[in-house]
Parts: sequence; C-alpha cells; structure tokens
Amino acid sequence: MRLARFCGLIKGEWIAIDGSKFRAVSSASSVREREALRRYLDICEKADAEQQGTIDPSAVKAAMEKLRQHPEPEVRFMPVAKSNAPAYNVQTAVDAQHALIVAHAITLDAGDNRCLEPMAEAVRKALAPHVPATRGGNNRGDGTCSTTLKYRIFGHPRFLLRGLRGAQTEIGLAIMAYNLKRMIDVLVAVALNRKLNPA
Repeated sequence: MRLARFCGLIKGEWIAIDGSKFRAVSSASSVREREALRRYLDICEKADAEQQGTIDPSAVKAAMEKLRQHPEPEVRFMPVAKSNAPAYNVQTAVDAQHALIVAHAITLDAGDNRCLEPMAEAVRKALAPHVPATRGGNNRGDGTCSTTLKYRIFGHPRFLLRGLRGAQTEIGLAIMAYNLKRMIDVLVAVALNRKLNPA
C-alpha cells in the first residue's frame, strides 16, 4: 500500500467497504459435530454445577479431546450461496480512485453491519492523515472487489488453508496479488495514455 500511495494511486477521499463470505475448509458435518460436542460439555457443566445426574468423566474427556483436535475451532455457519455453510466473513475497504484495497479483515460475525465501524477505523489508521474522517463512513460497497477476490484471484469462493490464521494468511496474499496486478494495470494505462496523447 505504501508503493500505491507513493505512486499517487490512492486518493483516500471515497472508500467503499464490502463483506463477502468465503467457505472454510471444514465440512458442515465436522462443524455440526464440533457444536454438538460443545453443547454436550455445556450440559455436563450445568449438571455438575447443579449436582444433578451422573457424569461419565471418560466421555467428557473424550469430547474435550475431540474439540481440541478440531482443525477449525473458530469457523461459524454463515449464509453462502443460498445455504448455510462453514465460512469466514472477509471485509475489504477499497479506495474508489483505482479500486485498490486499503484495509481488510476476517471476522466470525456473519452480519456486515457490525463490521462497518471497525473497518472505517482500520481505514483511518491505514491512510492517516490522508483520509477524511467522515467521508464514506456509512456506505457499503457494491461487491465488485470481493467478487474479484473470490473468482479471479482464488478461482473459487473457498479457502484452502485451515483455521482463522490460515484464512488470514491466504486472504492477505490474495489481496497483495490483487493490488499489485491492479497497480500495474493502472500504471500501464496511464503511461500508454501519455504516449498516445502527448501534452
């Protein structure tokens, strides 16, 4: 992003914020099983606190061990392609001048509205002091950048790395690739325009 700012490709006047769901590696059945194990452990804890019934310590230990071994303990069910699937919500903030991504985050919250303020703050930090504090603060994007990330960079709307950390790494690399390609396209177009239309 520093290079983009140095080249004058990020204006920081209008920022579009958009969210998109990316499927996780985990299958729906493994996440359902994980949630069932958590419910079972909650029931056991409640029964133990109220001293009701007998609890099988070996079953509790086995459930806890299975939870510890789950490869994606953070992933949640989110609406993806007219169904609910294990997914992460990828938030992107895009500078309107040349459609470069200036900030991004992965959240476990399926709703985009609660992500708007944290993303606006991330943009302010990323572009300070160049971005106005209020402009574009309550507008969401049109989804173009997220669609580009999903289908042009990834080739599909699914992560390949497991867990929140893996998803963060993967989206970080994809955004870097997207921004570099976009910068090259813009700079080549500007140089070509100068050659064709000398002042």
